[in-house]
Amino acid sequence: MPFDIARETRKHFILKTAIPHVPLEELISISKRASERGIFIQFFDPDAIKSREQLLFAYACAKIAFHEHTNKYDNFAVEVMCFAAYEQQAKAAIAKCGAKENSEVLVFADSDKALEMLKGKLSEVHEFKRGNGKSSSIEIARMATLHLQ
Repeated sequence: MPFDIARETRKHFILKTAIPHVPLEELISISKRASERGIFIQFFDPDAIKSREQLLFAYACAKIAFHEHTNKYDNFAVEVMCFAAYEQQAKAAIAKCGAKENSEVLVFADSDKALEMLKGKLSEVHEFKRGNGKSSSIEIARMATLHLQ
C-alpha cells in the first residue's frame, strides 16, 4: 500500500499542557512503553513550541523520513523532536524544546490511549493554544530543509 501522508496527518492528535506529578524520567518511560504498543507520545517544553502546526508538520516530516528510510533515529518520538526543534542531533533537540524537570509539559500524542496511559500522572490539563493557527513559511522551510540534509 502506498504511503499516504494526508491520511497520517488527519489523525486525531492530542496537544495538551499539564503539570506532571511524576519525575520526567517516568514520563519518558511511559512514552517508550507506548511506542512498543504503537502509540506515539512525546513531551515538549510548551514555551519552546510556537504553534500546533509546528508539531503536526514535525510529525509529518518524521513519518516521511521513516517511510523513505531516511530517518536518523530508530525512535519515532526522537525523530519528531528533532524536526520540531530544527536540529539534527537529538541531544540538541531535547535541550532546545524537550520537557524540563519540575515544569509544565506539552503532551503531543496521536491517540486517546496516550491520555489513558498518563492517567493520574498529570494535573491542570488544558488544550495547547499557542500561535495564530499558522506556522510561518520560514518554520516549515526549516523543517523541510532539515529533512533534505
